[in-house]
Amino acid sequence: MVWHASLAENFNVSIPWIQISKVHVRASKFGQALVVETVPRAGGYVLGFKIEPDERREAACKEVSSLWKVFLADPVLGVKHTVEDAPTSTQSAPLERRADDVEIVDSAETSDTMAAYLADASKAADREPVFDPELGLAVEALPPGYDIGKLWSA
Repeated sequence: MVWHASLAENFNVSIPWIQISKVHVRASKFGQALVVETVPRAGGYVLGFKIEPDERREAACKEVSSLWKVFLADPVLGVKHTVEDAPTSTQSAPLERRADDVEIVDSAETSDTMAAYLADASKAADREPVFDPELGLAVEALPPGYDIGKLWSA
């Protein structure tokens, strides 16, 4: 429900249907008013709206109550989701087993490069970063004789 007051532009209200607990007309210090109450977890507000003439207030109350009841009968709480009937075990055909097409490369050169890089005893502190055009990133400078391609493929 959205309320926009034409006489007081700073008094605008938006209340989700799910937060409304009661809609009715009752007496206030300003006369009869449309009253919308919210649930306690939404602040428990009691909002009164003065609507003139009386016929217009009654029509607004009837319309808001009707829309609220429609929401309560079939609430829209997000994306609609429908569950399709799952096929029974007799309907579903067994899946064909396939072996993965994987080639395992165990190269001593690759593992030696990585091990030597990680176990660099002469490294006292982090090296300054340098731009590597192959990666397009700034990386720690490699020791002499090392190749980013070999480290990347390790």
